[in-house]
Amino acid sequence: MKDINGTSESDSLSQNQGAYGKRRARRGKWCWQTYLVAGLVILLTYATQRTATIAEALLFGFQPPEMAAAQQTPRDVVGNLGGMKVVIPRYYAEYVEYDRDPGFGEKRKVPPPVRTAESRIRSFGMDVRYPDMKGLIDKQTREEKRRQPLREDTWLYVGIDAGEDYPGDGFLDRRTKGVQGNVFDDGAGKFKGHWRYTYERLPDRFHELDAFVLSGTDPRTGRPARESEDTDDIYIHRKASGEVDAFIKCGRTYVPGGVASCGLRFSLEPKAGVGVHVSFRRDLLPEWQKIQHAVHELLLSFEAKDASADASIPMPTADFTITSGGVDIHSRAEFKKWVTVFLAKINDFEFHVVETFQNESGDRVASRWRFTGKNNGFLDTEPCQSPIEMCGTAVWEVREDGLLQHNWVERNSHEVYRRLVGK
Repeated sequence: MKDINGTSESDSLSQNQGAYGKRRARRGKWCWQTYLVAGLVILLTYATQRTATIAEALLFGFQPPEMAAAQQTPRDVVGNLGGMKVVIPRYYAEYVEYDRDPGFGEKRKVPPPVRTAESRIRSFGMDVRYPDMKGLIDKQTREEKRRQPLREDTWLYVGIDAGEDYPGDGFLDRRTKGVQGNVFDDGAGKFKGHWRYTYERLPDRFHELDAFVLSGTDPRTGRPARESEDTDDIYIHRKASGEVDAFIKCGRTYVPGGVASCGLRFSLEPKAGVGVHVSFRRDLLPEWQKIQHAVHELLLSFEAKDASADASIPMPTADFTITSGGVDIHSRAEFKKWVTVFLAKINDFEFHVVETFQNESGDRVASRWRFTGKNNGFLDTEPCQSPIEMCGTAVWEVREDGLLQHNWVERNSHEVYRRLVGK
């Protein structure tokens, strides 16, 4: 049967099938072209991202830009380290965080506040060379550290937890109980807990340390767990009172050219609420006491020895001005002279920040403060050594780089003078 054009049904069907086949072929061709373009776009995007990632890694040392910017500090670090007021040389402290600072990767919503001796330090890290405890003071020292062979590495990495990150007094004893809870001590020949966390104490001490090793079998190899590469040995030292004052965990490696490391934990209690973690290569373990003592003494050396302005106030600009009681004192040098004269008239000087707050932009910071001491001729009175307590307010102008440009100070001098002269 033919249609109106004289084409039979079979011819029509054949023509339709042919047209459909051509359309399908064209559609298939365009699909493959589309897939090819999409694939190239994806590949190009990935390559771009990888290139950017590699470039960022090369620029920032395999860390996000925020971390790279926070690694170095442009000036010495001041603050309260676990109750101890400190001034830390800038070439020691890296990745410094204060309480309430945003974490790494988080954006700071307001400019950082002015740091004083009352600002609570949360954490920082530092690289020091053992045994002279030299920090990364210059480019030459950094290059020396980079080139030192791993098997001869004498550099220690010291991590500090304080403030909001401090694990609390007695954290070493709590950590030790967690280990000993999985130690074979029931005399029944049974081990409790997972094989990776089941320890036994060795009969002999190691350099005055109680030594603990894994006691079971590694189910992956059938060999003693203590010989497995990805497991740790634990060493504990106690004071005569029984309190733990050193907790050490050491790994091992069988990789050719690899170097196993140890992590030593101790605290600055009772001097300061500070947790300390020291990393070093395992070959140095016999010297753990010397390492702990050296790090302990280095941290204590950061304690601010006096109440001078340099120990509690961020760095002023060279043309800094302080307006005290309406009188201007110009330049950083003249300001230091003024502070020296001021402090010479007060014995046992102690400065206390009552509270601080700032405006939204952070270029103005206000504080209420007070100080105490003994009269050594303050306000031109007789140096009678009678108690002094003065309070006042201060407003700081802070530049974008964190330096102090101007300080306006008002205080209750009249009331203090009347008390000193007995009126």
